[in-house]
Amino acid sequence: MLLFAAVVVTSVFLNQQIKTNVDQAILSDMTQALAVGENDISSKLNDYRKDLFFLQAAATKSYASKLNAQSDELQTSANDVKQTFVALMEQEPAIDQVRLISYDQGLELIKIDRTESGFQILSGDNLQNKSEREYYHRSKQLAYGDYYISPITLNREFGEIELPITPTIRLAVPVWNTPESADVLLVINVNAALLLDSLKTSIDSRFDTYLLNRNDQFLAHPTEGVAFIHEFTPSETL
Repeated sequence: MLLFAAVVVTSVFLNQQIKTNVDQAILSDMTQALAVGENDISSKLNDYRKDLFFLQAAATKSYASKLNAQSDELQTSANDVKQTFVALMEQEPAIDQVRLISYDQGLELIKIDRTESGFQILSGDNLQNKSEREYYHRSKQLAYGDYYISPITLNREFGEIELPITPTIRLAVPVWNTPESADVLLVINVNAALLLDSLKTSIDSRFDTYLLNRNDQFLAHPTEGVAFIHEFTPSETL
């Protein structure tokens, strides 16, 4: 009887040990997969940060310095800036939009959109006031040399969610005249769907990918239609 009990106890111990080893191996694989995905996104975001500062240095300072100049000088500088924006967007397919926004009022001054048929330079009534958006206010609080990167949200035009939905990350920086003053903000919109797809691809296919924002709302979910449902139904969270 004692021998049987010893065999049972040994069997339970071995089974538990095997389960523990398997759980630890899976946890290790999951941790590694998460690290790979995190490094992939961090690398891409660093590339977009470099693009942001390139545009700040290469083109927008010239434009900002001519805001109070003669109209022909301003127009010439604006055209140069637009060409620079388009050239970068041609090289970086994840950048959907580049804008210059007035620092004091939040008005779009220059706006380039990526469309299915090419790049569209918007003007007139197609330019909007963004003074109510979080990224505008957060960007105005930046110190010299800093930049802002937004949470992932769906892109909106004239207050309405753009369809088909476009998950978007915005990177922004003031275009400084001096370390103390700026007249315009530079904002680039990055198509976060490409980042999310890259994240899913980089993670081991044995695992489903879930991604939450700081409010426990889904940005990625294996079930279609769950990601970003909070943008339409704010009460929906984890």
